[in-house]
Amino acid sequence: MDTRQFFANEVKPSLGCTEPGAVAYAAAKAASEFIGTPESITLRMSVAVYKNGRSVGIPGTDGLQGTSMAAALGAIAGDASKGLMALDGMDP
Repeated sequence: MDTRQFFANEVKPSLGCTEPGAVAYAAAKAASEFIGTPESITLRMSVAVYKNGRSVGIPGTDGLQGTSMAAALGAIAGDASKGLMALDGMDP
């Protein structure tokens, strides 16, 4: 296997820690398919994602933390077309 091709396919940029980035991206993608503003979000994730993302800071949010906040931000202000960078450029 070509190493460069492998990394091009598998390594993606993320804003901050990967776990909240993935949750924000998933919420942004779901919200983009939803008509209106979501009123609630149910998160289901592996123990590893929960453990690694539960209290990590979210860049650009002045101290907000965790996967629950990442989901809310992703659903309300995220851009799913940016992938793991879904919260990049979000207006505070």
